[in-house]
Amino acid sequence: MGTVERAKRRLQREKEIENQLQGLTDIQKKYYICQKLNEIGLVTDYDQLQEIMGNDWTTKDEISALSAALAVTSKQKINPIHRSMLVSMKNTQVGNQDWYQETNALFQNVLEQYKTLSQDLHLEKALDKSCLFTYLLWNGYFSYNKQHLYDIKNRYNIAGMYFLDLIPGGGVCLNYADALSKYLQVCGMESDILACRVSSLKKHDLGYRPNIVRNQRKSTCSVSKLLMTSLSWLTKIYGNHAVTLIKEQNRYLAYDPTNLLVLNIDNEKTASVVTGEFQYDLKLWTSFLLTNSNGQIYNDMLAHPFTNSVQGKEVISSFENTLSIIHKEQSSLDAVYDTVQSDLNQINQILIKKANK
Repeated sequence: MGTVERAKRRLQREKEIENQLQGLTDIQKKYYICQKLNEIGLVTDYDQLQEIMGNDWTTKDEISALSAALAVTSKQKINPIHRSMLVSMKNTQVGNQDWYQETNALFQNVLEQYKTLSQDLHLEKALDKSCLFTYLLWNGYFSYNKQHLYDIKNRYNIAGMYFLDLIPGGGVCLNYADALSKYLQVCGMESDILACRVSSLKKHDLGYRPNIVRNQRKSTCSVSKLLMTSLSWLTKIYGNHAVTLIKEQNRYLAYDPTNLLVLNIDNEKTASVVTGEFQYDLKLWTSFLLTNSNGQIYNDMLAHPFTNSVQGKEVISSFENTLSIIHKEQSSLDAVYDTVQSDLNQINQILIKKANK
């Protein structure tokens, strides 16, 4: 196929995409674009996709058409920098799915074992499962050496597969949010990363928090005033924290596995701590950029009436009951860890080899 013919097809595809975007809100347009980009890279039968689109139609061509349509339909909301970030991030996520395919499969097996554990412990609700996950996380059950430390250093930070940082025994909020999301998905629940911006939690009354010990490495680095100003500006735009968005029985909530807090979604811009007086500023564009899913849960949430679906009593009861069960069945948790430790060890070795290449 010649260059002229290819250009004509690209223009035709742009028009088709623009027609699909008619009638959508600006934020829905973003989600549609991201969904289509994911379909290109993550579709299981790529040969069939190529046949439908034409044998000479490449992923690069499709991204070009989608990006051009995005520029036309959402230019007031998404600038060229955002568009280039979108394409770059999605391409990286697609590449990582292939590059880390073996580690992903091994981690899925780990999650399946912990899913069975939650079933054996009769933990059915999303909050119960999230509490179990948090206990497992902070007590090293996702680490090859059964140790975990909140640590901003020594991270692989693999786009689209942030959960892998848990295996060596470290990680931060994004790693936790991604891992919890993957766990809930294995359990048959809808969830995804939810990026946000938060100020210091120390100045606020957060009410109840479950009795789960969290180990954190103390930071020793000094940051210049200029860098702090730049970071402050960036976090206002893109956020500085990540939690897990959860959909359960047509209600939406968020769980913060870093700070052990449950949030109600107020609207597309804020979420509030259920048991305290504190708000998180939501960053949906960043959420969509980070996730390697099609983002449908965000779109569904925006189309759903916002309500305070979770009450404080429910949060406290869920955590207290779940932790009581966990403490009584500690031997069951240890037995499952013994089963998955070989997988965790194997993942850790693969990560080390890939990092050295």
